[in-house]
Amino acid sequence: MRVIRKLLVCLFSVALFVSLIGLALTTSTKVNLSNEAKTSSVLNSTSLYQDFLNKVTSEADQSFNSSQSSALNSELKKAVTAAIPQSEFNNYVKTFVKANYSWLQGNTATPEFNIDLSANKTAFATKISDYVNQNLSSLPECDAVQLLQISAVAFNPLTLACRPESLSSTQAASQVKSEVNDSSVFLANTVITPSSLNANNNNTGNAYYVSIVKAPKLYKWAMRGPYIFAVTSLLSILLVYVCIRKRRKRVKVIGYIILASGLVLLLARLSSNHIVTRADQHFTKQQGIAEFRPALIDFVNKLEAKVVNTELLFAIGYVVIALIILISYHYLKKRSPRAHKPKRNIEDLSENEQETNADSIKLSPHRDSSPYIDSITSDLSHGPKPKTAPPLPKVNAPSKNKRRLIQ
Repeated sequence: MRVIRKLLVCLFSVALFVSLIGLALTTSTKVNLSNEAKTSSVLNSTSLYQDFLNKVTSEADQSFNSSQSSALNSELKKAVTAAIPQSEFNNYVKTFVKANYSWLQGNTATPEFNIDLSANKTAFATKISDYVNQNLSSLPECDAVQLLQISAVAFNPLTLACRPESLSSTQAASQVKSEVNDSSVFLANTVITPSSLNANNNNTGNAYYVSIVKAPKLYKWAMRGPYIFAVTSLLSILLVYVCIRKRRKRVKVIGYIILASGLVLLLARLSSNHIVTRADQHFTKQQGIAEFRPALIDFVNKLEAKVVNTELLFAIGYVVIALIILISYHYLKKRSPRAHKPKRNIEDLSENEQETNADSIKLSPHRDSSPYIDSITSDLSHGPKPKTAPPLPKVNAPSKNKRRLIQ
């Protein structure tokens, strides 16, 4: 029975340890990842918008075949910024995050969003055409040598150093605007949907959510985790308390388990960079999001920092609670009177102790002795000694003659 009790104590102690760790992890996850507004705010605080500007500007620059002209690159970036301001970009991010939270929470079977960027593409084309119109109007007319050089190759209105006499600035601006609207110079996908976002970013292959199809189940369990682990922690404490006989030892064992949970959680959180490393490896493999990798890594770093801070608070709380329990235990142990030494069985004594105890054994009075006998014994021991009666006189035996007469 004693062995079974010890095994149960070990089992419930491990369950309490795991429950306390799980309570900290799931609570920190729920606090920091359950609010879509916080997630959108963290994502918008990264360099995601600047990475987006650099990406689309570089694509437009290559499409115009401008040989990465610094002047044109600057004008293209201004046009992109004007076409998609950061406030509007942040709203698109909120739409994307909200749709994915609905999917994770089980409200929709798949993420559902539709971000139409047609107006932004038109605004970009207008800005570029205005720039071409103004730039050509300010350029001098080409001389004969320059005309020969221009006519030898297909010229680009955006990179001309002079204006041919036959080229109208208005005509060139209209041509550039049509080219932008009808090509993939800027925003090849003007309508962004879940199926259009994939690893290759070219409307081929599986959508991004297909590769993480188990995410909704994991998210639901993570959100339920604090309640589950809170109940298991309380049950484990109760079972440990019941299985240990000595009251003081119960408090001591529970205190040490809480202390161990806090220390393990503290060490694990201080040396945690596993999530960021795995995320970096995943983002590196994806071709379509390579340009956004710095922003995504920054996003993961910031989320992990928030989660780690919450878990550190749990770790410190566990350590403080455990120290209070253990210090109170030792203080009360010193203040309490000494307990009687436990009786030892005669089998546990050494041979010398057994001989000594055997010599010192005294018989106790008989259980049936009456108080009357005890009182007489007490009177005899304390009172005067009784006098003895005088000896009786000797009686001579009759002679043989008398015996005969009697017979």
